[in-house]
Amino acid sequence: FDMDFAAAKMAGLVPESVSLEHVPFGLVQGEDGKKFATRSGDTVKLKDLLDEAVRIAGEDIKSRMENPDEELSDALADVAKTVGIGAVKYADLSMNRESNYKFSYGRMLSLNGNTAPYMLYAYARICGIVRKATDQVDTENVVWPNARDIIISHDSEKQLIR
Repeated sequence: FDMDFAAAKMAGLVPESVSLEHVPFGLVQGEDGKKFATRSGDTVKLKDLLDEAVRIAGEDIKSRMENPDEELSDALADVAKTVGIGAVKYADLSMNRESNYKFSYGRMLSLNGNTAPYMLYAYARICGIVRKATDQVDTENVVWPNARDIIISHDSEKQLIR
């Protein structure tokens, strides 16, 4: 990379005062341990990867509906988009950037473990508890109570926070 950096400076693309450094990244592998690529061997485009994650998240949501053949509402399509894209982002950012890692939609989109869908689900549950405990009827915006207003008095509450 030293030659690339020197050429960039010689071409005037980068001022002499700027320091250029190579930042190594690990290899993203498929579940088979080989370089992550399409069947034809091409590099997988991020847009395609995110679209597939959103599609899988949407299919999971559909499978939990009373009528799985029904199309997702706009609100549920937004949830699928948030979960799918969030899962890929979180999985990528939670890895050591210099280590190789195996890309797995199943692992990324799991509702168990250290995943974005699990955290989003936990957050939604907490929002529901807060709305119920504070008698809020608005399901779009949660008004969080002040920490000083929270009173922990029941033994089960004390056990939960330990």
